[in-house]
Amino acid sequence: MNQDGFEILAELRRKAPRLPRLVALMAYVAANDRDRASAAGFDG
Repeated sequence: MNQDGFEILAELRRKAPRLPRLVALMAYVAANDRDRASAAGFDG
């Protein structure tokens, strides 16, 4: 299984939508990373 954090969280949100708040921390951020993190289910 080669999944990144975005894919893993999206899968977890589908299976258990009532997870605690999760925040994405990144060392390098591209312009579209905020939208990608939000779409995957990160809260901030």
